[in-house]
Amino acid sequence: MRQNGYLSDAEYQSARTTPLTPSPRDGEAAEAPYFVDLTNDELQSNVAEGERNHPRVYTTVDLNLQRMALEAVRIGMERSTSSFKNLAARRRRCRQRILK
Repeated sequence: MRQNGYLSDAEYQSARTTPLTPSPRDGEAAEAPYFVDLTNDELQSNVAEGERNHPRVYTTVDLNLQRMALEAVRIGMERSTSSFKNLAARRRRCRQRILK
């Protein structure tokens, strides 16, 4: 764009130093936020400095698997929270017995 006169040298330099940010095309990205973050991280670390202007990236994601993974994380977090609460309650009871 700079060579064709659409960007000044200053605009070009500014664009080169601006970090890449994902721009979702539709609602699918909202259903796979971790995948979008991973893709963005990969771009940040693997795209050459001079190629960061506006690369086109095509990816695929299985939204059914993504939903199942998110559900598994949710269930795991609930179980961890429940286990932590149970452990904390046991410790309180144990301390009360010791202090009696």
